[in-house]
Formats: sequence, structure tokens, C-alpha cells
Amino acid sequence: AGTAPTAGRAPITSSVDAVREGYLAPDDDRWEQFFRFGDDRKRAEFARTAWSRPEFGSFRRFSVYTVLSHVEYRADARQICAWFYDARFALPNVAPSFRFGSCQHMDDKHWSVQRAPGPFPLL
Repeated sequence: AGTAPTAGRAPITSSVDAVREGYLAPDDDRWEQFFRFGDDRKRAEFARTAWSRPEFGSFRRFSVYTVLSHVEYRADARQICAWFYDARFALPNVAPSFRFGSCQHMDDKHWSVQRAPGPFPLL
């Protein structure tokens, strides 16, 4: 249980096993530091602007331990997005399910909020 054989590839580990493998024994604990706006100064400036947008107010009120996932330029959609998640819902080895982006559209400069698909769809 937990793995499935694949032709010519390593076994696929289930999501539950991936999460379990991400937890350490108490004696092996290690703390990681995350920053609300990241640790890159140029990206942090855009992330602060994106975070402060009125359109993003609902996520600001919801999120307690906010972390910048990444800043992404989407050429096909002509927009740049700052993607955030709440660390309360982060699991080891699994992409956050509640990632929201504050996105500026290059053509007309308007902003919108987008949700990134995660491994666990909302019911």
C-alpha cells in the first residue's frame, strides 16, 4: 500500500506517504524561516504592492501566517502575479492547496485575484 509500480520508472509514492516522509522525528527538528514578501528585494517590492491591493482584501483577512510562494510573469495572459499561501495549511512535500495570486494585467493595468489549483480540490 502507498506505492504503485510503473513501467520503467521509480514507484509513485502516495500523497499521504509524501506528507509522512516530510515530518521529522522530534530529535531531528529543524526550523525554516519564511518571509511574507520573500527574501528577494525586487520581488518583495512587487509582492508588497500586490498584497496591499484592495482586491486582495479577502485573502489578507483570511490568512494568518502569510508566505509569498513566488512571483510569476505569465506571457500568455500578459500579467504578473504574486502568489501567496497561509502556512497554517502547508503540508510537507505537498504544494499548498490555498494559494492565491494578486495579479496585475499588463494591457490595462487592472488587478485581479486568482486561485491556483492545488492537490486537494475544494469541495
